[in-house]
Amino acid sequence: MAKRKPNFYRIEGIESRVFQGDLPKQSYGRFRHAKQIAVDLEYKTIEQNKFDFDTIKLASVQVSSPGLGAIIIRVQNGERPLYLIEVLKNPDIQKIFHFAFGDCSLITKNWGIRVENVACTKIAAKVLFSDNNSKTSLIDLLPKYLNISVSKTEQLSDWLIQSLTIEQITYATRDVLYLIPLYEKLVEELTIKGKMHEVQKIWDSLPDIVADEVSGEHKKVGWHDALIEYK
Repeated sequence: MAKRKPNFYRIEGIESRVFQGDLPKQSYGRFRHAKQIAVDLEYKTIEQNKFDFDTIKLASVQVSSPGLGAIIIRVQNGERPLYLIEVLKNPDIQKIFHFAFGDCSLITKNWGIRVENVACTKIAAKVLFSDNNSKTSLIDLLPKYLNISVSKTEQLSDWLIQSLTIEQITYATRDVLYLIPLYEKLVEELTIKGKMHEVQKIWDSLPDIVADEVSGEHKKVGWHDALIEYK
């Protein structure tokens, strides 16, 4: 009889678990009381460095919060992750993304929900680095603010395979593990430079922008916002 692959891993001293379809009930009970969670998505895309949610296949959603470890939820075709959806919809929980516009658009398109109380570290970095010459990917921001180096080798790997590799699990875990500490560093610098109000206004507008994008309203008026979009 073949050994069953475990769903529990320890990545850099943090507990990371992999589940099929949804948050388990016990984890939902913990995450729904969190004040702040980090969220990231993995997906299969046709073209590198291009975000088109009409052609993207969502593969997994990762969530993490201090003291709760990280959970990787592998999305099942045609199934709604009801516990995860409740967490994402909850306006009392701040959701921190690195590319909130794209990730929330995928969530809305796949499950028809509105993600409230959103923060985005990419937008924060773009406002901070208004010279447009600074890079705002995690691979650039994490060394700068947390002295942590990350690899993007697994980003374009096959996230739809039957069993994730340990390299993919490590990659997905690290993508959410450092988002909240990075958020805190960016907020600190934004506050010092008097730019926090500007960023908060953009974050507050994201749920409406995502709704218009998914419905096609922005395309009708030739919508474009460099602070929010992928680049």
